[in-house]
Amino acid sequence: MSEQFKVPEKPLPEEQQWQLALAYLRRAEISAHVLRTVLFFGAIAIAAMVLMQMQAGDRGLAFLVNVASVVFALAAIFCLVKSWQLQKEKALDRFKYLKAKDADAVALYDGVTGQLRGLQSRFWDWLAFWALAGAILTQLAVRMLSAAATLLPAPASPSLPM
Repeated sequence: MSEQFKVPEKPLPEEQQWQLALAYLRRAEISAHVLRTVLFFGAIAIAAMVLMQMQAGDRGLAFLVNVASVVFALAAIFCLVKSWQLQKEKALDRFKYLKAKDADAVALYDGVTGQLRGLQSRFWDWLAFWALAGAILTQLAVRMLSAAATLLPAPASPSLPM
């Protein structure tokens, strides 16, 4: 069902524009927090699952794959913590500028952080997502390959005439 949106005949007053912008900002921040929380607990769950399935006698490929999955999950957790830290620091800096009523400094700060990829929380969020995906895909690939290997018939050994 599509809704018809009425376009205002005249622009909103500045105070209403400010409130609307703040509402959108809050909504975006809540969405980011939910996403980070889901990724964070997903990474913990993957690492815990892999660690619980590891056995003391694991060697070779199985051991390396499990270690790689745990490393990917830990990398995802690190990226999420880095993202949260950056978000917190940027919010504190913006608060200081706004408290000092220095709108030009806020605009300059946002422009600079927007250009520097490592200072963007979304960069670290995406990195965390791909690290978690790497952990999951590594486990899935090994499980599929081992399942396929058990389904294939063993190669027949040539019989020698006696």
